[in-house]
Amino acid sequence: MIIGPLLIFSCPHCHTSVMQASHSSNNDIGAVYYSDGSLRGPMYVKGNKVALCAKCASFYWLNKDNQVASIDWEDLPDECPVPFAQALSLSACKQALESSFFQNREEELYLRNHYWQLFNHTRRLKQPDANNKSLFAFWEQNCRALIQLQVNQAHSTLIVAELHRNLGAFDNCRRLLSTANSKDQACIREQLLQACDAGNRYQIALQGPR
Repeated sequence: MIIGPLLIFSCPHCHTSVMQASHSSNNDIGAVYYSDGSLRGPMYVKGNKVALCAKCASFYWLNKDNQVASIDWEDLPDECPVPFAQALSLSACKQALESSFFQNREEELYLRNHYWQLFNHTRRLKQPDANNKSLFAFWEQNCRALIQLQVNQAHSTLIVAELHRNLGAFDNCRRLLSTANSKDQACIREQLLQACDAGNRYQIALQGPR
């Protein structure tokens, strides 16, 4: 992992600041790849793209439009008044999606993928939010919305198949997997088919080449 400078962002509504580390490269050594496309590892850092302002409770994007400064790590004071940006919780991401905070397909896809993968991770770890009926119902709704966003998109077959499997639509998953014929898809395809045969609709850790 190669760490870059700290980036400072300002809420466009109330000008409260947060910061986030930048990375020119990442490290997936020891990381685990999951069937929903997520990756988690001791040296892998996934930066946030959206923040929920702690002061005014507004959502805003951590992008160049809202970046106001940068600072090298060695210049960071011991007691820095600017907090680090936090990843959106399930409830916050649900709120952002329900309020149509996004303005285009790319932004909507980011938020929906974040919710999908975070709920899957929460359920795999058996955290309390996994038993929240409202969050689970929204997860199912979100999976269906993701399928519509991904339909006819290049290189989306495995992801759409996984979404169908998550919804318990095993026949739809198998039908899509039958069209994933490239060698680089074979290992994942077989693992998803095995999950379908076992009646497993939840996130799985992938084994072997990806």
